[in-house]
Amino acid sequence: LREGKETADERSLQGITWEDIGVDMLVVDEAHHFKNLGVPVASADLGMQVSASAKCEDLLDKCRYMRDEGNGSRIVFETGPPVSNSLSELYNMQRYLAPGLLEAQGISVFASWAASFGTVAPSVELKPDGSGFQVKQRFSKFCNLPELMQSVHQFADVITNADLSLDVPDVDVVPVPVPISPAQRECVQELVARADAIRAGGVAPEDDNMLNVTTDGRKIAIDPKLLLDHAGDPPLEDGKVAACAARVHAIWEAEASRRGTQLVFCDTSTPSGRGWNVYDDLRRRLVDLGVDPAEIAFVHDAGDNVDKREQLFERVRNGEVRVLLGSTAKLGTGTNVQSRLCAIHDLDCPWRPADLEQRLGRIVRQGNSYDRVKAFRYVTEGTFDAYSYQTVERKQRFIAQVITSKSPAREASDLDEVVLDYASLKALATGDPTIQERMRLENDLAQLKLLRSAYASQVASIRHDIECKLEPRARMFRESRDTARD
Repeated sequence: LREGKETADERSLQGITWEDIGVDMLVVDEAHHFKNLGVPVASADLGMQVSASAKCEDLLDKCRYMRDEGNGSRIVFETGPPVSNSLSELYNMQRYLAPGLLEAQGISVFASWAASFGTVAPSVELKPDGSGFQVKQRFSKFCNLPELMQSVHQFADVITNADLSLDVPDVDVVPVPVPISPAQRECVQELVARADAIRAGGVAPEDDNMLNVTTDGRKIAIDPKLLLDHAGDPPLEDGKVAACAARVHAIWEAEASRRGTQLVFCDTSTPSGRGWNVYDDLRRRLVDLGVDPAEIAFVHDAGDNVDKREQLFERVRNGEVRVLLGSTAKLGTGTNVQSRLCAIHDLDCPWRPADLEQRLGRIVRQGNSYDRVKAFRYVTEGTFDAYSYQTVERKQRFIAQVITSKSPAREASDLDEVVLDYASLKALATGDPTIQERMRLENDLAQLKLLRSAYASQVASIRHDIECKLEPRARMFRESRDTARD
């Protein structure tokens, strides 16, 4: 350094800094990827991350710098789903864009924000190791939603499809039920045995837990061959992959004159050089049915190379590639291949409502030459599939009633993560939905007994205060009043 300044050589060695660039406007596309800012440990149970990712902290620092330089009004976030899983994500978005408003409202600390816009209730849950129960603080519902959204609208414009009247195709969402195979039914019974062991406390959480059971349940719904202990089994002849292949082939033939294209989404099993996977199996089945191998592609083949991805997408738009397979992460955000897109296929259900919307957004899009399109969702009966779709779609409806340009409801119940609970697993395994209802009623009964006990204790405490504190004082008051009269 010479007189506090860097020479050109020193600058090239150390690299240029953010301050050196001279940025006076910051635009962040797909801003929902930056929602994982850290919050205090006490808030970890409420759906917020304790530790922040490096990219989120970096963006927060840049936003602070922009405001310090007087460019706070030139920070622009763009995103399709501002809320991907829980309304608590709005708190972090406001930390980026309007922290001064949080300060002015006295809710800059997340605990204060949660107390203003959420009802936090204790939830009795099974410990991860199954050794007993623990009390966790969870959002039971969000309240004061008009006030929350009024605050959000001070720094955000919310525009929905209903507001825009875009020229997009109509979509028919078609559930495709697939009968459960004997092998899948046997695997579901194995899941029940694992859940029993977890519930009894005989399994260490690092060895097995309900999240692992849920993940394996998703694999079983596609093909038990995805499980390590079933890797040597032959693939299912009549499972979801076979059903998807038959439907893709039928549409491929029917739309040959228009060179209609299709997308197939699958997050559970992606192509790799290690063992069997759904992608290669689906391609094999399609080729056996008569689909030209040159018209089938994996988005993973392009990797992260932007030029290769764009070349692949151009081939899809031209109708050279008519069946493109990919995961939500690689084939969702930023994919514009809708020119000839007539159908999409969901082989599995994603974890978050926003992911399901991202998939659908690839086909319900401006520039599609089809006026009506179809989205096929494959559900293996008697497995985790139906539960997943039901939960994710409920969460999406919940988010949609709040993230709107109109006045939202006063309050709405929050929804939990998509993790298969013990009652649901037993109901799926037996095919008897009344089991889940019975366990729910048993839990409700236990909660009501606790409430009755707490009420009785409160009544006894009040009676004690009346008899031991208030009545002696009242007696003393009457005696002193009588004495004064005499």
